[in-house]
Amino acid sequence: MVPATFANFFVASTSAGAALVGLLFVAVSIAPEQTVLEGASLEKRALATSAFTALLNAFFILGCLIP
Repeated sequence: MVPATFANFFVASTSAGAALVGLLFVAVSIAPEQTVLEGASLEKRALATSAFTALLNAFFILGCLIP
């Protein structure tokens, strides 16, 4: 069981994860032709997908840990 003193840490971490996911959406929307559209290289598409997945996983895991 997680001590109650860590509640603020988990809330702050979840908020930071949500902010980073939001910034990733902004980065993709500024130049979608370089990251997600058909003209983008496979490396950039894979990098954008892995970054989004990693940040989203951290967001949901930390959100679930909030007591």
